[in-house]
Amino acid sequence: MLNRLRESFTPDNDGGRSEAHLDEICRLIDEVHLVQGQADYDFAFSELPYGVHGRHAVSFEVLISSQTPYPTLAGLHEMGHVLDGVFLNSVQFGDDPLDPPLQFASDLAKGIDGFRDEDTDLLRPWWVAVQASTHHKILLQADDRLESKSPVSKEVKILLKVRELWARSYELYICRRHKGESINEQMVVECSHNHWVGELQVFNYWQGSDFDDVEQEIDRLFRRLSWQRS
Repeated sequence: MLNRLRESFTPDNDGGRSEAHLDEICRLIDEVHLVQGQADYDFAFSELPYGVHGRHAVSFEVLISSQTPYPTLAGLHEMGHVLDGVFLNSVQFGDDPLDPPLQFASDLAKGIDGFRDEDTDLLRPWWVAVQASTHHKILLQADDRLESKSPVSKEVKILLKVRELWARSYELYICRRHKGESINEQMVVECSHNHWVGELQVFNYWQGSDFDDVEQEIDRLFRRLSWQRS
């Protein structure tokens, strides 16, 4: 996967900064786990709307905003979506992956439209751990209390999407494997962002030990796939 990332990279005329960020994204992932499988996608740093740090499409064109303060974090997040939508799905279904919208492994873990397959449901243990976490429970409580059209409500609904929960958990998982590095310090800053909904303090990511069980299930997933580094 990482070689294909580099092959598909669309460089910007920015003195090599974008390429350096891509190298860093690849290093951070490669030091934590392997990825088996093939996929066709493009990876580029690009101009995106204000406030949008990264974007991926069903065709897995991955764009990272050239304006984001943390391009490496954004890249890890979007690569979480790529893993969810291409690689984990292909592991589950081989050469016959499901068509959209049931294309993401996290969708299957949640049971979209009642579709479940216990034998191939790779992310189900991860989803159970997510549901048991305080972070997820607070998001659900906040969603119940907020008016549907409020800006905070829209953000909470995004945070509750199972695909977003997977991408954020993957991003946090990789960063926690690099303690002492600047990427982990950036993640600490991102994890501190929050909103108040009444007496509820709603964070964008899991806090401290609340992530431990989720992290453990991602570990188990990579061991099951023989992707984990020794």
